[in-house]
Amino acid sequence: MTARELLAMKIRRSRLSATVVLRIKAFYGTSENAVKTQIWIAVSMYVLVAIVRKRLGMEASIYQILQIFSLRKPCTLCQE
Repeated sequence: MTARELLAMKIRRSRLSATVVLRIKAFYGTSENAVKTQIWIAVSMYVLVAIVRKRLGMEASIYQILQIFSLRKPCTLCQE
């Protein structure tokens, strides 16, 4: 099963009334379990940001807040 097929299956099964588009640029693993895990991480991040946004009364959109989190700085411990 490809990542796109799995994502399509997840969307069909979804019982949410609102439509949320997750922007997953690349999957770091290709097994079914890896893809499912990455989708759940993306959904969890989206929900956490939505909760924080609401509690703090932020005017920025969820997309704008997620863009801030997507800024990546190189990890000095990970570099060789």
